[in-house]
Amino acid sequence: MKYARFLALSPLVFMAGLAWAEPASLTLNDYLNQVRSDNPAFRASLETQRGFPLQSWESHLVYSPNLYADINYLDDRKEGASAMQAERTRSADWNVELSNLFPSGTKLSASYGVDYMHQYMPASSSLPPSIVNGLFASLPYYDAAPSISISQSLCRDFMGISTRAGVSRDDVIAKASELSERYRSKQMEFQAEQTYWNLAYARIAVDFSRSLLGQARKLSEWTEKKAVLHLIEEIDLLQIRANLKVRENNLRIAEQNLLSVARNFNALRNTGGEVVDEELEDIKGRATLTAGFSLTKGGDRLDVQTSRLFLKAAELNAKMALNRALPAVNAFGTLTLNGHAGTSRDAGEASLEGEHPTYLVGVTVSAPLGVKALKSTIDGYGMANRAAKHNLEQAIKDAEKDWGEAVQNWSDTKASLVLAMEIEDIQGQKYLKGMDGFHDGKTSMFQLLSFSEDYLQAQLNSLQLARTLLILDAQARLYNAR
Repeated sequence: MKYARFLALSPLVFMAGLAWAEPASLTLNDYLNQVRSDNPAFRASLETQRGFPLQSWESHLVYSPNLYADINYLDDRKEGASAMQAERTRSADWNVELSNLFPSGTKLSASYGVDYMHQYMPASSSLPPSIVNGLFASLPYYDAAPSISISQSLCRDFMGISTRAGVSRDDVIAKASELSERYRSKQMEFQAEQTYWNLAYARIAVDFSRSLLGQARKLSEWTEKKAVLHLIEEIDLLQIRANLKVRENNLRIAEQNLLSVARNFNALRNTGGEVVDEELEDIKGRATLTAGFSLTKGGDRLDVQTSRLFLKAAELNAKMALNRALPAVNAFGTLTLNGHAGTSRDAGEASLEGEHPTYLVGVTVSAPLGVKALKSTIDGYGMANRAAKHNLEQAIKDAEKDWGEAVQNWSDTKASLVLAMEIEDIQGQKYLKGMDGFHDGKTSMFQLLSFSEDYLQAQLNSLQLARTLLILDAQARLYNAR
């Protein structure tokens, strides 16, 4: 990175050098796009988010038309036990049914079926021929039976209340799961953004640590020369030596942190290694723009929205448990038209004439008798409902606390950054005065090096606060994620 202002003010800080080719720049948005497209965990999260709404359609299949068909063939040649039994029976039947359940709890079905039967009279029988001919048809015959039926729940699923509750419950759970996964992906984006600014700061921290170490070495060399001439107290000499060791250790820590952050930076975009060649955005410039905005709460955080949906799902589960304790009472009616003829076509035409209809009406009742089990089930879902309410209350409190802390930290960091930049300016002016005094012989080398070190540290403090402000901004966007 280029620190033109600092280089102009402190030629002692960085060694001059020219780069033949500048590295490619990588903006924050470019890096986040790399993470979104290349990070396996993030891609998995996006696929999961897309999948939950589609999976919820499975519960809607209960209202979709259903087609049922069957076909059977029988050739029965077993030995009869009496003369009243046919020597051989051949039969076949097929049936097609289309049914549909409506949200009102009404089920409508329409079917069409054909039965074929051919019985063979015994070759020898002690019965008179007239009786045999009466018992066994000499020719095959067909029975056709178009039918329509309707049923309606009168109690447990009256007006489809239980079925609709189950469908709604599945939709709510799918939506809650989608939001939960979306919050997870937003957290990954926040982690990536935090890592981006951490790497930008870590690079600067290493450069500053090297500069501070260089200042400490120059100061140590100057002090050692003074000590040889007995122009400095021993305690001051020990202090300078200790300061040099501290700067050496600080550089080592800064370099280790840079490698660690770089590895994490590359891992998030699914590349290996601990080297990042791209140039990153300027922390101070981005922070200056960000500081001009204020934090605005956009609504409930995603985890709060998720808790609300899970509460709704728990309420629906409790409602369904109560309904399952009720008896299932269903009224039904069926109308069947019948046709009998020697061919399937003639049988079908005969059935449509409606001369031989069959009517069936009735009521079915089914009631659970496990009172203890039913009570335990209802109580269990009631407890789950109350637990979901408590979870929502806690989620709201946590979100409000986090937002309050975010706003306070934002305000405090902005104020601290303003003061830090003022201190930086003052330290810069002090360093310039020191440079003038050094040229005039009014400022010693010891003082000049101390001024330079103070200025470096002031710059580093400003950059650290700028990074903190950018991370707080990312946290606020995570809070308001949609």
